[in-house]
Amino acid sequence: MSKVLLIDNQSMTRFATRVLLEREDYEVAGETDSGVEGLSLARSLRPDLVILDIAIPKLDGLEVLGRLSAMDSNLKLLVLTSLPASLYANRCLQAGATGYLSKQEPAVSLISAVRSVLSGYSLFPSTVYLPVSNQPGERNDNQLLDSLSDRELAVLQNLASGKNNKEIAEQLFISHKTVSTYKSRLMDKLKTRNQVDLIDFARRYALPTT
Repeated sequence: MSKVLLIDNQSMTRFATRVLLEREDYEVAGETDSGVEGLSLARSLRPDLVILDIAIPKLDGLEVLGRLSAMDSNLKLLVLTSLPASLYANRCLQAGATGYLSKQEPAVSLISAVRSVLSGYSLFPSTVYLPVSNQPGERNDNQLLDSLSDRELAVLQNLASGKNNKEIAEQLFISHKTVSTYKSRLMDKLKTRNQVDLIDFARRYALPTT
């Protein structure tokens, strides 16, 4: 029986996922709403599969994904999230994820995804493997977003959710001053004039709030 660890800050999602998995005879060995605790549980429980949402508190989800991947090369990592695949699927692939699935998909898709990744297959949206078209001298908004680092994207997402500098610092385990530095970088990279423009930019591309 394959052991599964759940990392998601939404208790209802964890409950529903647990019910689905146990119905299919998978063992849910543990669950948590925190990336920090998730890393600890992965070390102690040694699951076969981790199902995680990268929009989690206390440690950037992409960083958690990368650490889990480095911890055990045989560990299967399935990202189950509401974050847009167009912005995050490729980043998750690069961080070591085995699969990426939207929470909007039906329950049967989750079970199918679990079976696939545990059988050694990768599962990502087809757009992850497509090159981005580019016109000489031009950078569209999607390319601007692609130019952001994982941490810059996390700061932008938190800004979109209405968090202030102190709250973002606590969420990402960085200093208040570092948040201000990231905001300046974001305004420069995204060609925006101020924080209001940054938030408008994020919401225009449907960056979910945490």
